[in-house]
Amino acid sequence: MQSLQTFIDCSDQGYLQREFCSISVVLVGTLALGEGAGLRRTVTALLMLLYAMAVVAVTIFPITPHPSSYWAATPWWTMIHYVPFLVDAASFVLNVVMFVPFGVLVPMLWPRADSLRRLAGWAVVASSSIELTQLVIGLTVGSRRTVDVNDLIANTAGALAGLLVLRAAVPDPRHRAAGKTSGFDKTRTR
Repeated sequence: MQSLQTFIDCSDQGYLQREFCSISVVLVGTLALGEGAGLRRTVTALLMLLYAMAVVAVTIFPITPHPSSYWAATPWWTMIHYVPFLVDAASFVLNVVMFVPFGVLVPMLWPRADSLRRLAGWAVVASSSIELTQLVIGLTVGSRRTVDVNDLIANTAGALAGLLVLRAAVPDPRHRAAGKTSGFDKTRTR
């Protein structure tokens, strides 16, 4: 894991960024540098980390605190959009595109997620976490972001599209796994 810290320097960041960076280094080390993991899994884990950081940057930040008086005339529940498919088309498409890498990278790191049902569940959990974080930040700090059921739908659709792209690019499930159990690693050792 020491070699990863040379690539990811956490010392020149602010407090929250430094903590996030440190946690990220530990997560990548845990995912990628387990016993028997190769370069392919390490690269996939790093890509997943970069992807996750980009999603957090787009969906959570910037956090702009506002005093409660700023939102006094607007009830908090107006930030929740719960009517499905009542959304701007561009926003829906961008949310689909944002989760396509999720559908590619998650099954590569965790082969058990290489099923439509399981990946859909993981995508709903990930997307719900984003929406819940936006709600909590909006209610506590006053940095209002829209909490939208359409984001859940679009993100899940994007993850499933990513899995279909992965399956089209790599039809054999043994070759899709990025870990030590991949078919590529087994064929090379025989």
